[in-house]
Amino acid sequence: MKKGLIVLAALLIVATFTLVGHAQGLFGIWPGNMPAFGGGPGACGPEGPRLFDPPTFYVGWMESVKRAGWSFADPNPGSSFGGAHRYPLSGLWLGLEQKINLTCDLGVDLDGWVLIPSNRQGSEQEPTITIVNVGTTTTISVPGLGNRTWNTRTEWWYLDAAATWAFCTPFKVLAGFRYDHFSTSFDNPTNGYGVVFTTADTADLTVNSYLPFVGLQTSIGGPASNVMVRWIGFPVAPANLTFSETNPNTLGTRVDSTGNWSNSYWTEIFATYNRNFAAGMGIGAFFRWHLYHGQANLTTNPLGFAGVSSDASFDRNAMTFGGSFSLNF
Repeated sequence: MKKGLIVLAALLIVATFTLVGHAQGLFGIWPGNMPAFGGGPGACGPEGPRLFDPPTFYVGWMESVKRAGWSFADPNPGSSFGGAHRYPLSGLWLGLEQKINLTCDLGVDLDGWVLIPSNRQGSEQEPTITIVNVGTTTTISVPGLGNRTWNTRTEWWYLDAAATWAFCTPFKVLAGFRYDHFSTSFDNPTNGYGVVFTTADTADLTVNSYLPFVGLQTSIGGPASNVMVRWIGFPVAPANLTFSETNPNTLGTRVDSTGNWSNSYWTEIFATYNRNFAAGMGIGAFFRWHLYHGQANLTTNPLGFAGVSSDASFDRNAMTFGGSFSLNF
């Protein structure tokens, strides 16, 4: 989360300079050839498009629609490591958005978000065991009987950059890129059944995603108040994935697995209601629904030996509700 806070602070500095620019334009101290920074009465007023829209600050609370799912198992007969984790995602999102208007129709949207997590507990079920009957082609899959509870600590932050084109009022198309960092640490397992473990066991999941996206945005309303709805997503979610598990009670205390998604997708819906006041301030409310899925075949190195292939899957499904405010110079 520290990196995410640093990035958000950098965006805040940029937004501060933007606000200074708006204030200077408001009081008429921009050079004569620079009125566009202060803007006209709107993004495309008589003075031309406002270069920088007022920055918007967001604060919202997130809860899981479904618990985050991380499933990891050696599919080979006699598997002795891995499991299916289910744990809630919740916490306070802080966001900052800056819109740049290159022309009346073309623009750039930049935003950064960081989660202050509410750390919770999650459950783990041991992987399904596959039994192969010797001399036949029959296989039997038996669900894992072991389970335990973990404490979870999640870190999540992301940065967006998108080009926008107002191709038909009131619609815009978007194309952009998101860097998404997500990690969860599991520790202090308890309430174990059918699992050999100690409270010193730990596990760590890190998913760094490099997400292209396309989308569509529409708005209704006017300068005083408006509603905006935006959809973005992509049928592929490139990512670097690392999972590590430590069990001091067994031989080879560390299992490390790495790989990339072989099948993935992600999508997000974002909606806002905004109201501007004569006092130079805008407030609003927002809603976001986020869905992410990835499947992989990881390279795993258990007990110091390389080359074992392991199945893995990861799911996020969460909603966020919150408020926003902006300074409209």
